Amino acid sequence: MLKMLITLLSLFWLSLASHDIQVATFKIYEENSKVLLQVYMEAEDVAQTLDLNIDTITTEVLKKYLEQHTRFFFNQAPQKYDINQVDLDHKHLTITAQFSSPPEDLNHIELHNSCLLEIEDQSNVIELRLNNQEKDFLMNKFRTVIHIQL
Repeated sequence: MLKMLITLLSLFWLSLASHDIQVATFKIYEENSKVLLQVYMEAEDVAQTLDLNIDTITTEVLKKYLEQHTRFFFNQAPQKYDINQVDLDHKHLTITAQFSSPPEDLNHIELHNSCLLEIEDQSNVIELRLNNQEKDFLMNKFRTVIHIQL
């Protein structure tokens, strides 16, 4: 009985804790011969950064924000992407996009990312799942540009 009480109190205490690690994830991956981008962010962080209410964040607002704060170059050529889907689930935003014209022989990526860096201790995790490789990188206000050889 005491163990159950301690467990319940621990779970209650953890549920009161706020997020102490500020992280957004940017995953670049291949699926069905397409190169896709999936972005996962806290909706509250986006709203705070844009000075908006969560319910007023639209696909167009996100597209404009991402265009201003991310740039992708594949084999030194600038890349554009189209947002296919935006989901808000339990205060998390998931954005799925497709790169318009990635090269068939992708061997170098240059990524500029300053998303949400106005938030104290914000980090952006970059996950690459390309060319049968898995590579992860951490970006923050001190590292906003990375070059990746595949």
